[in-house]
Amino acid sequence: MSSDNYILVADGSSGSPDLEQQMASRMVRAFEIFKERQRKYGSTNISKRGPVGVLVRLDDKLARLDNSVMRGAAETADETVQDTCFDIANYAFILDICRAGMWPGWEVRRG
Repeated sequence: MSSDNYILVADGSSGSPDLEQQMASRMVRAFEIFKERQRKYGSTNISKRGPVGVLVRLDDKLARLDNSVMRGAAETADETVQDTCFDIANYAFILDICRAGMWPGWEVRRG
């Protein structure tokens, strides 16, 4: 396991330093949420079903987002629109990790 640490640098190279700072702060928060959820739930729930399971969870999150944003449903105390957005971002990364064969306990199945 690598002990690499990563630093997000909002240096303005995109042409929008303020937007870079907004993105970087959200990426850091999404990573913190990922670590919290891993401590709480572990990785086996993903390793059982791999990408298909991730897509199901993503669909659940998108439906929740649709209800909250598009239909005006109230946020709940246990999940805000912002929480849902962070979960969607994390599931996208988890899907990529599964497809790369790097998720613990998941083997890429081809064919």
